[in-house]
This record gives sequence, structure tokens and C-alpha cells, in this order.
Amino acid sequence: MTLKNSTVVIMGASSGIGHGTAVAFAQEGANVVLASRNEGTLKDVAKECEKFGVKTLVVETDVTDADSVLELARKAAKVFNGRIDIWVNDAGVGAIGNYEIVPMDSHAQVVAVNLLGYMHGTHAVLPYFKNQRAGTIINMNSIGAYIPTPYSASYTASKFGLRGFMDAIRAEFREWPDIHVCDVFPSFVSSPGAQHGANYVGVEMKPMHPTISAHRVAAEIVELAKYPKDKQLLGFTARIAKFIGNLAPETSANSLARVMEHHFETGKRAPIGDGNLFSPTPASSSQIEGSYNHIQRNTMIAGGVLAVAAGAFLAWKINHHEQQPSPYRQQQ
Repeated sequence: MTLKNSTVVIMGASSGIGHGTAVAFAQEGANVVLASRNEGTLKDVAKECEKFGVKTLVVETDVTDADSVLELARKAAKVFNGRIDIWVNDAGVGAIGNYEIVPMDSHAQVVAVNLLGYMHGTHAVLPYFKNQRAGTIINMNSIGAYIPTPYSASYTASKFGLRGFMDAIRAEFREWPDIHVCDVFPSFVSSPGAQHGANYVGVEMKPMHPTISAHRVAAEIVELAKYPKDKQLLGFTARIAKFIGNLAPETSANSLARVMEHHFETGKRAPIGDGNLFSPTPASSSQIEGSYNHIQRNTMIAGGVLAVAAGAFLAWKINHHEQQPSPYRQQQ
């Protein structure tokens, strides 16, 4: 489909993948409706999009509030002649730390944003899609929907739940050929999300290498809007992670736990805090890419192969040798 003059709503548009997605749709000639908790930052993103000659609408929105999301859909339809063509659920947060140490209200907020927020968005837009008999929902999921992420248990719960929820919605609309529900499962992304999230271990968090750029993920979202498909794994690591997660879920989770514990023991110290869980990310942090070094494609593939080999070896050790508790666990 052509995206020119279509109406695209993006939840979580103020930074990272959401920011990049807004610009990518604007480059295609789509009118964009930008939603997040930070209206000031959204206005800056809107100016960036308007350089491509498209119309924009900024709507301050709390995705954890169903009424706020309903109002977002209402305003978008009112401004753009009653029609919403594409809805992108991209808001996301995380909280790193031992499950029992992370405050319960922080766990609840992660699920409220990453799962309930997507449910709110889907609930708000589907009536418009039914009335039009067409429309596309694109959801930002994660390889964390296939491999449990220790020390980020609520994030895991939200992403596993999101995968199941969208499978159910997809089945409900199996007889609506022009209503599409698309899920994106990227590898580790070099967006600023890891820097913005809640941190309860006091260690600087970065996405694991090899990473893919947030711009690449945004381009894939635009491609799905043109040529919808149910599920899109993005990046070599994502495909391997899904395979290993399905083949040996317990050993893959145990392996990842050891990797994270090693990072907690050796990583650079950082302040403990709630990050952007309960308040918007500052406008000064609205970049698309995080402050990480990009890796060339051939290096990414090589790194992925090495990561898989190391993971397989570590899984073998866990299965066949008695493991001593890590220093990090002993300290707890």
C-alpha cells in the first residue's frame, strides 16, 4: 500500500524507536499522530516530521490510562477525517534488579506500560478499523517474548503476555482480510531505552552485543505497514534466540542469568533509581540511537555466532556440572 496521506498513530513517539518511526513514516508522506507523556519533546519530533511536508498532531498520552488512549484515538480521527490507517504500539519501559528487591509498584508499572498499554491501544483503534474494514496494528515486542530475562521478570511477563494477547486478537480477526495485527521481535537495539529504564542494581545497563540500530527497526515498521505480516523477527540474534528459547527454555534462561550476574559484578557503577518508569524522559534525552558503538553487519553476524556458541557451552555446563553460586548471588 502507499503510505502517502495515510494517518499513523504512534504511541511512545518521543524517543528511541518511536521517534525514528515517526520520522520514517513522515518521509513516506504519512501524516503522523505523536503520543507520549512528554508533550514538549513530541513537539520537537513533530517539527522534524513536518520538514517532509506532512501534517502532525501531538497528543500527550498516558498509555497506562485507558481513557487517555481512547481520547488519543478520538482526537486523531477528528483531525484526520475520521480515519486511522495504522496504529503503532511502541511505548516501553523496563526495571532491572532482583525480583524481590524491585518495588512491587515498579513491577506493576512495567506491566501496565508494556502490556496494558498495548491492550488499551488495540481496544481504542479496533472500532475504527472495523468501521473502515481495514487497518494495521504494529506492536513492538522483543526477543524477550521467547527467552525469559532474569533480573527483569516483570519485563518478561509483559512481553510473553503481549505475544499471547496479540495471537488471540489475530485469531479473532482471521476473517477480516484487510485488518492486520503485526508483531516485531527485534534483537538487542541500540536505542536509549536501557539508559532510561529503572535500575535497582546500581550498574550501568547497555543492550547486549551484537545490536541493531533503532533506525533499522523503524524502517522495518514502515515496511510492515506497506506489506503486513503476522510476525517479523529482526536481526540474526533474534532468530537464534527464538530457536534456543523453544529448544531449551530453562537452560537458555539460566545461561542469560549467569551473563547478567557477571555484568552486575564487573560493570561500571551507576545510580539506583526509577528512571522513566513514573515520569517522562527529559527532553534532552530524546535521541533515536543510544550512546553505543554501532557494529558493522559482518561483525554482528560473527558476534552472533560466537554468542550462540558461548551460550550453548554455558548451557552444557549448567546441565552437566554442578554450578557454584556467582559472587553476585552470594552477595545477595
